[in-house]
Amino acid sequence: MTALREALIRAGVIKPAAPKPPEKKQEEMLLAVTVKKKSKQRVKPKRFEDLPLAEKLAIRAAEREGKRNPLCCPLCGEKVRYGGMLDHKAAKHGERAIVPSPIRETLPPERPIFVRGGSPGLKNKQPAHAGFFTYGAIMQITLDMLKEWGACSSGIEHFTESFPDGTGEYQNVLNKAAELGYIGDASWLLSKAGRTDAVLEIDGEYSGKHLVFAGRIVIKNSLSVGGWLIAGEGIEAGEGIEAGWGIEAGWGIEAGGDIEAGGDIKAGEGIKAGEGIKAGFSIEAGFSIEAGEGIEAGEDIKAGEGIKAGGDIEAGGDIEAGGDIEAGEDIEAGWGIEAGSGIKAGDDFGIFAGLRIKLSHWSISAVVTAKSKPENLVSGHWKETE
Repeated sequence: MTALREALIRAGVIKPAAPKPPEKKQEEMLLAVTVKKKSKQRVKPKRFEDLPLAEKLAIRAAEREGKRNPLCCPLCGEKVRYGGMLDHKAAKHGERAIVPSPIRETLPPERPIFVRGGSPGLKNKQPAHAGFFTYGAIMQITLDMLKEWGACSSGIEHFTESFPDGTGEYQNVLNKAAELGYIGDASWLLSKAGRTDAVLEIDGEYSGKHLVFAGRIVIKNSLSVGGWLIAGEGIEAGEGIEAGWGIEAGWGIEAGGDIEAGGDIKAGEGIKAGEGIKAGFSIEAGFSIEAGEGIEAGEDIKAGEGIKAGGDIEAGGDIEAGGDIEAGEDIEAGWGIEAGSGIKAGDDFGIFAGLRIKLSHWSISAVVTAKSKPENLVSGHWKETE
């Protein structure tokens, strides 16, 4: 049979069989299977809030320089620059840029209650050093409440993992979310359950990374946290306040020293510092912003009333105020400057707008607006208030 096959091959009647591929070694086969399995593994994308601060700053810088795709208004489809969506909605669609936070009224006072500790970072210190006071019944958060409020699946999962019986005291739930780094969950719960009349008093160091409190935070000296500092009501400090990420208060923020954050600083009412105010991103207040020294933001500075600084006022984006904008030294904006009343820099100092805008775009993005033209306007496109 073999001789017949070879004769047919030589005569060209049939073709020889294709050579067998070399057998793979067992080690190579195992390696191929391992690589194939690894290639199928999906990497869960990181949320913006989970990124390191350096990456956040780089992303925001790229957005300001126009390296990313522009935003589009969901109402009209018009392209909007990064950081300008609130302004666009207020101008084009009548939506207010600063609105009261959706916080419910607290229960009427019934009886005073003192609770030791008040936050995981306080390490159960003595009442003279830290604690919080509240009036009325302590709110309980239940799984049914979260579902009724429309909590996301991950938020419900986080709650059930920390509170298996399906219920927990309001502040304890916020504490646990802060401890585990679920700041989005804590902020959402604060907006739904509302602020309380509790007062957290801190005298000494705080060891937690984040601090989220439903009431008012009173700091005897200074406070520094590595992450977020959030209060349902106000934040007060005898000296400085510093947060590695952001500072937010439903009411005002006031400090005898500096107020500084790596991200945003936002207050439903006013922001006041005995020294300077500095934010890596934006500074926003429903009322006025005031500093004994300079005010500096990597992005916008916006106030419902006036902005006043003993030193410079510097913003990488816009500077906007419902009242006066007044500085003891220079006023510098990467984009435009808008004041409901006047704009005034220090004697022999200047007002600069459009520092990050091409000259050909000044008439659109580097507009300076006030009731009267400032005498020391150095750069920007002047437009009188209509």
